[in-house]
Amino acid sequence: MLTTNVLPVLPALYRSVPFNPVSDFTHISKVATGSMALVVNPTVLPIKSLDELVARARAEPGKLNYSSAGNGTPHHLGMELLKQQLRLDIVHIPYKGATGALNDLLGGQVPLAMFPVNVALPYVKDGKLAVIAVSGKGRSILAPEAPSFDELGLKNLDIDVYYLISGPAKLSPEITAKLNSEIASTLNDVREPLLALGLLAEHSTPDALATLINVDVARWKELITSARITVE
Repeated sequence: MLTTNVLPVLPALYRSVPFNPVSDFTHISKVATGSMALVVNPTVLPIKSLDELVARARAEPGKLNYSSAGNGTPHHLGMELLKQQLRLDIVHIPYKGATGALNDLLGGQVPLAMFPVNVALPYVKDGKLAVIAVSGKGRSILAPEAPSFDELGLKNLDIDVYYLISGPAKLSPEITAKLNSEIASTLNDVREPLLALGLLAEHSTPDALATLINVDVARWKELITSARITVE
């Protein structure tokens, strides 16, 4: 199975999920990671830094809003985590998919949002959007002029979208190790095509990935519970 880190989010979003993202799979390896970008429409929100956004949001609590692709999406959860860490009151406007959320951001109906860097970049180059910051430990190779949240002091804003390959539960260690090795080898051949899609090839050990999934299940449950996020 090839999936994303939406997997560890699902148990907190839904009252009943027919699987456990930790115990019902053998997680084999990460394969790619994509950064998220905090972007603004500079026409309606002419700010250039996270400090300016914080100052504006605190001066006018509840007046700013942001679009997302829907409740529980990375666009939504990333913004809610940012709001929680910075204690900001910014109103969520959920859409039924990323297209509507992006179109209304470009049209100025909403002033800011989070989108994958590769999605936002063409509009940044045209001057229709401005990047305030990006997720990840360092600057994005696609948008090197924008600071990372980590660089700005937000050390726990781990909101990259990562892709992973998993197998059925209790896959033998020998098969898991073989698959992991083959994935590592294959990633060397697809780095450029992945980069063209806005993704960085990234390999991990099975143990490291299983630990990450376990941590993410608890982390997103805490956020979703405290922010009272629901899709039902």
